[in-house]
Amino acid sequence: MVDEAASEPDALHRRIHALSPERRLLLGRRLAELQKADRQPLPRLRREAGINRLPATPGQERLFFHQQLRPESPAYVLPVALRLTGALREDVLRDALASLVRRHEPLRTGFEVAATDGLVQVVRDADEMSVPLAVESVTAGEVPTRLAELAGQPFDLSSPPLIRIALWEVPDDGQGDEGEDPAGVWILALTAHHAVLDGWSLGILIEDLVALYGAAAEGRAPELAPLGVQFADFAAWERQQAEDPETERHVAYWRESLADARAPALPVGGHRRPDRGAGGCHAVPVAVSPALTAVLTRLGQSAEATPFMVLLSAFALVLERWSGQSDLLVCTATAGRSRPELERLVGFFARTVPLRLTVDPTGTFDELLARTRSRCLDAYAHESLPLHRILTAADAEQTGGRLMRLTVMISMRDVPMGRTRLPGVSANVLELPSGGTDFDLSLDLHPNPEGGVSGWLHYSGELFARETVERVAAAFLDVLEAVGSLAGNGSAPLSELPGPREPISRYAPAPGDPAERQRLVVHGALVDVDEVTAALRKQPGVGDAVVLARSHEDGGHRLLAYVTGSRPGTVPAGDSLRRRLAECLPPPMVPDHVTALDSFPLTAGGRLDRGALPVPDQARTRHAGAYAPPSGELEQVLADVWGRTLDVEDPGRDDDFFRLGGHSLLATLMVSRVRELFRVELPLHFFVEAPTIASLAALVREQARLDGADADRIAGLVRRVQQMSADAVEAELRK
Repeated sequence: MVDEAASEPDALHRRIHALSPERRLLLGRRLAELQKADRQPLPRLRREAGINRLPATPGQERLFFHQQLRPESPAYVLPVALRLTGALREDVLRDALASLVRRHEPLRTGFEVAATDGLVQVVRDADEMSVPLAVESVTAGEVPTRLAELAGQPFDLSSPPLIRIALWEVPDDGQGDEGEDPAGVWILALTAHHAVLDGWSLGILIEDLVALYGAAAEGRAPELAPLGVQFADFAAWERQQAEDPETERHVAYWRESLADARAPALPVGGHRRPDRGAGGCHAVPVAVSPALTAVLTRLGQSAEATPFMVLLSAFALVLERWSGQSDLLVCTATAGRSRPELERLVGFFARTVPLRLTVDPTGTFDELLARTRSRCLDAYAHESLPLHRILTAADAEQTGGRLMRLTVMISMRDVPMGRTRLPGVSANVLELPSGGTDFDLSLDLHPNPEGGVSGWLHYSGELFARETVERVAAAFLDVLEAVGSLAGNGSAPLSELPGPREPISRYAPAPGDPAERQRLVVHGALVDVDEVTAALRKQPGVGDAVVLARSHEDGGHRLLAYVTGSRPGTVPAGDSLRRRLAECLPPPMVPDHVTALDSFPLTAGGRLDRGALPVPDQARTRHAGAYAPPSGELEQVLADVWGRTLDVEDPGRDDDFFRLGGHSLLATLMVSRVRELFRVELPLHFFVEAPTIASLAALVREQARLDGADADRIAGLVRRVQQMSADAVEAELRK
C-alpha cells in the first residue's frame, strides 16, 4: 500500500559530515549541477472553469482495469481512522474538510475512458464537489465492525469523490488516555481508492486536516504553503518521460535482472483456484517491539542498510524456508516522489517495483543483508519504468515460458502517523488493515509512535488458512529476534537461526503436489495452468500437451499450448482443440493459440526444451480456422468499433479480441465505446469472459432489452448514418 525503504536522514547527515571539507565542497557542486540539469520546474497544465479532463498515469490505468473487471472487489481501498477525544466541533470539522477538498484535486477526481485519449482523470471544480460527512452515534463494541464494513465497500471510479468519511460518536468508550478532556470520544474514519491516494498521501491528508481544523477553530488562516502543481500535472509530466533516452537503459536492466525469475511457489491450504472476485482479503497483525527495532536499526546502520532492508532480508529467509526456493521474486512499493515539489501532494505516486532476492541457506545473515541491499539499490535506480513496461521487458528474455506473476508484496511506510493534537481535541491515528489486495501475501509495515514497527500480513482467504499465515507471521518475528540476538555477530550461519524452519518447512509441498501449482492472471482472471494442461490431455487424439504463459503489457499473461498426436502422423487441429476446450473451460483458461507438433523438442538430457518451442505467428494463425464474417447489422457495427480499437481489418465474428492484440486498456476502451454507442451498461468482465464479436453482440442485445431498448434497431440507424454522404449528413442536420 505504501512507501519504500526510505533513506535514513540522520545516517546520511553523519556520513556527509564525516567527509573532508574538500569532499563536502565537491559533493555540493555535484548536487547543484544535478539540480540545475534535472530539476526544471514541473509544468502546470491549463485548467478551465468547471470540469477538466487531464492525463492519467499508467498505474491508474492498471487499477482502473482491475476495478472494471471486479467492480465488487474492495481491493485497493485504503482505510485510516482517528480516535478523537475532547470537545470536537462538528461545524469546524466540516469547514476543514471542505478546505481539504479545495486544496487537493484528487479528492474531487474520477475517471472515464475517452474515445481518443483512453483513460483520463476527470477533475471537478472545488465549488461543485464536496465529500459528505456521515455522522452517527455507535457503541464501542460496534466500532471494529463498522470500520471493517467501511473498508470493505468498493468504489465506482467513474463517480467521485473516491473518498468516504464517517464520524462516529462513541459515548461508552472508556479508553481515554490520562489527562484527556472527557468531553467526548469520536472516531473519524476515512477510506479512499488507491487510484487517487497512496499511503504517503494518507499522512498528508491527516496533517493538513489537523492544520485546517486548527486554523478554522481559531479563526485564522491556515499555515500551509500553497501547492504549485497537482497530481494531474505530474501525470502529464510522467507520460512525457516515456520518451526519455534513459528508458532503454531501464528496460535493459529489468530484462537482465528478471530473466527466468518466478514468484515463490507458496503452498495453498485449500488447493482451490479462486473465481473472479471471490473470497477476500484477511490480515494477521505483526508487531516488532521498540527494543528489537532499535537493535535491528543499529544492525542495518552497521551494514549501511535501511531498517526496511533488514526486515526484507528476514522475510526473504521465511519465504525461502516456506517455498523451498532460494531464488525469490517479490515486490515492494516505493514513494515515486523523486521531485521536491511532489512531497506535499496527494495522489497515486507509489510505484510497484519487483525485487529479485537470493537466499543462500549455507550463508550468513550479513551476506544475505548485503545482497538484499544491493538488489534494492539497483531496483530503486530503475524504478521510474512503469510496472507493465518492466514485466514486458522481462518477458523479452523468457525462454522457458514460466512467466512471472507478482504474488508477494512487502512494503514499509517510513513516516509514523501517531498522536497529534487539535484545539481542544487530542487525536490518535488507528492503523487499519486494507480492505483487499490482489497479492496472495502482502506484508505492510510502518513505524509506530512507541518506536517499534507494526503492520499487517494480508493474505488471500481463498488460498491460505489463517493458522498457516499466523505461523508465517510468528516465523518472521522469530527470525527478527534471532537476528537481533546476533547483533555484532551477523556472520552466524542462517541454518543456525532458530524459529522459522520447524513451523514453516512442514508445509512445503512435495514435487508434483497439487499445492505447488503456479497461478497466473490471464485476461484478468486467475488461471491454473495445470488444469488447462490436464484438459488438453483428455481431448481425443492428443498424445501429450504443454501449456506455457507469456507475459502481456497489461501485467497479466496469455496462454500458449502445444500438443502432439496420440498416434504418429495424427495431430489434432489447433482451432478444433480450442473449440473443444471452450465447451469445458472458462474463457480465460482457453489458450490463445494451440500449436500442433509432430513431437516436442528435447534437450541433450532428454528433457522438454521449452525454449525451442515455436512462437505462434499471430497474423498466420488468426484465421487458421474457417473465417466467419460478422452477421447482421449489430455485429457489423461492433466489428467496425472492434477494428478501430485494435487497428485490424475485417475482424471475424468468432475472432478473439485478445488474440488479435487486445489488452486491458484496449478492452476498457472498447467497452466504453460500445456503452456510448448503444447507451447500455456493459460490465467489463462480461466482455473479458466472452471476447468475440458474436458473443458481444448477444450481450449488447440482452443488456439493451433489459434497458428497454432495441440494439438491432440502433445498429441499423448507425449503419445508415455511416453510409450517408457528408452532404446528406449536413442536410439532415439543417432540418
